[in-house]
Amino acid sequence: MKKIIIIIPLLILGGIIWVVYNTSANTKKYNKAQPAAPLAIYQQSPTKEPDTESQKDETKNGQIGNQDYSDWSNDSLQAVSPFPSPVAEKIDGLAQRTVHMGVRQWEWVPAKIAANYGEKVILIMHNTDVTHSISIPDLDVKQDIPEDGAVVQFMASKRGTFTFLCDTPCGEGHNQMKGEITIV
Repeated sequence: MKKIIIIIPLLILGGIIWVVYNTSANTKKYNKAQPAAPLAIYQQSPTKEPDTESQKDETKNGQIGNQDYSDWSNDSLQAVSPFPSPVAEKIDGLAQRTVHMGVRQWEWVPAKIAANYGEKVILIMHNTDVTHSISIPDLDVKQDIPEDGAVVQFMASKRGTFTFLCDTPCGEGHNQMKGEITIV
């Protein structure tokens, strides 16, 4: 009898955990259509203020207008990007470039970025799915990009074109997840 009294609450608890897990998994599945913005860091990042009221509306709450990110890819974003344009500016005498990048299986958007030699590069990574990481071996850069995004900072300390890649296995197309940064 004592065994039954112990087993029944455990079964009930297991059922509750299963329901909560499945509810949360279904919610995450639908939220993956839009990249998560690292909001606190995004709002603190040193970027140029929007010039017009409509631009201010487009960027509030880390969102860019009503853009649906579910179909963004390098092919579809050659002309129009759902992310703000890169911003180059001087902060306390230091040149820096802020670039918003999308990350998802198995691509970077944009896949090609540019910076000037000596600039501090700030990559605000918007992730839409699983954990990734960015690695730029020639510049000694490596950082994880969790599902809610990340901010990656480094100095453009060498001139040339360097490959960046995902260094966290993320599925069947992982080995093709590469991009380039050109430093002039």
